Amino acid sequence: MKRFLPPAFLFREVLRSIRAHWMRFAITALGVAWGGFMLTFMSALLGGVHDHFRQEMEEVGPKMIYMGAGVVLKDRVGERSSRQV
Repeated sequence: MKRFLPPAFLFREVLRSIRAHWMRFAITALGVAWGGFMLTFMSALLGGVHDHFRQEMEEVGPKMIYMGAGVVLKDRVGERSSRQV
């Protein structure tokens, strides 16, 4: 059966370790906070870009013509005399 250390002892050890390595702790905490901030910022930024693009497409949508590969009819003769594009 394993014996566990008392929580008070573990808490003191954590504080002692933080005091001994305060710079490492500060840089790590700053990196975690910065990463969380950037994740939130980029998520909000991409959401805004997506909303802006959708709004612009709704404004332009009725005026837009989609073109793609197909055939061009020669002098309204029909598909038999069409050529590939």
